[in-house]
Amino acid sequence: MSADQQARLIQWDHGVAQYDLMYGGQPECASGYVITGAVPTLIETGTSGAFENTLAALQALAIAPQDVQYVIVTHIHLDHAGGAGRLLQALPNAKLVVHPRGARHMIDPTKLIASAREVYGDSFEQLFDPIVPVPQERVILAEDGMTLALDGRTLTLLDTPGHARHHVAIYDDLSRGIFSGDTIGLTFPALNQLGARFYCPTSSPTQFDPAALKATLTRCAALQPEVIYFTHYGRHEGALAIIEQNLQWIDTYVQLGQVHYDRQEGWSSIARAMRQAFYEQLQQQGIGPEQPELATLEFDLELNAKGLACFLDRQRD
Repeated sequence: MSADQQARLIQWDHGVAQYDLMYGGQPECASGYVITGAVPTLIETGTSGAFENTLAALQALAIAPQDVQYVIVTHIHLDHAGGAGRLLQALPNAKLVVHPRGARHMIDPTKLIASAREVYGDSFEQLFDPIVPVPQERVILAEDGMTLALDGRTLTLLDTPGHARHHVAIYDDLSRGIFSGDTIGLTFPALNQLGARFYCPTSSPTQFDPAALKATLTRCAALQPEVIYFTHYGRHEGALAIIEQNLQWIDTYVQLGQVHYDRQEGWSSIARAMRQAFYEQLQQQGIGPEQPELATLEFDLELNAKGLACFLDRQRD
């Protein structure tokens, strides 16, 4: 298998390449990006399990590991940044660019590891191990509005709370694209292949904040982007319509979550209501409830419902 096949590499225009981070060993769950040119830059590292695919992507693009200058993570959730420490060991000249709230957890991941073990139990090793500390001197704080000049293009780092308080999105002026992390939600390749244009926010625990996310999305729309580079998953055009769909879903999430929360029903009831809302939206796009590809929604339905319940708990307190 060639390096580009291993990495499932796609080369888009404007010097942006996409490859598969193979989260959980599964294809098309998480994508990483390489900005090529004189200042090679990676966006998202995935878990340590993505290490070989990242090196394969660089090899296929004829980029030597020592030439990579920046590794940017949108936030410190482990499916986005868990492999940063291991990867930087192989990229001797690269600096890690991370939100100021997340930097200390990259430098000392003890709390990250402890909380992940608590959540994932026996699956931790398979999904995330090892999580390697990043030397402090190799960390750059992604302050809001900070820019990186990359030989003919400028990346602007934006503080984008809503999904998490330690989240940045990256606006690329050359492609007029936003590397969105989890800020502009999710899309599902199995449904895209059926013709769906379905995008929804990720409200996973524990920092989902609907008001902050709406403000973030409004800020992103003001940039008039044309493309969204999703971590989950891939490059999509029609950025303003995608953002608008996310904004509409936020209100729906809160409304249906509140109904079931007021009835003192658990997150599973919220998930059922959310599933019904998703199915109705997809049916309008010609995808009926009998389609087996709808199973791809289940993991995120559970996470979204749990995150909504967390948000409503905070509101009550």
